[in-house]
Amino acid sequence: FADSAAVFDTLARQDFPPQSIRCLQWRPSGEMIITFATSALKDALVRNNAFRIQNQSFVINDEDHKSPS
Repeated sequence: FADSAAVFDTLARQDFPPQSIRCLQWRPSGEMIITFATSALKDALVRNNAFRIQNQSFVINDEDHKSPS
């Protein structure tokens, strides 16, 4: 797990200032949920298919457009 400060630092380096984030949550499964201030901000991050924090890679999924299981 990365800590929340590391997530915010990484997002800031990718031009997502703290005020662009509405909520950051960790699920018990280890998934990180980031809620952005606007859908355009979310879409900008989702266009990447991986997110790297402290040498750890995370896969990006769009919770709003998940495929049915």
